[in-house]
Amino acid sequence: MGKKHYIEKMKKNPLTRAVRIDKFTVAALEATLREYLDSHRALQNIPTLRMLTEPIDIIQRRARTLQKSCETD
Repeated sequence: MGKKHYIEKMKKNPLTRAVRIDKFTVAALEATLREYLDSHRALQNIPTLRMLTEPIDIIQRRARTLQKSCETD
């Protein structure tokens, strides 16, 4: 998709190599997206999503624990 002239220019750009994703990255992204097909499973298996949806009292408890550990050091 796109004009050949622009595609060739992009291929020659050094950033193309830096931002290209590999097979492992594609596989990891696919696995993560598959988790989202089942919302219950996604909440269990995706740590960031689980933390974003935690109840406020759990977050507050964790914050207090962290605060106490910082004060004793």
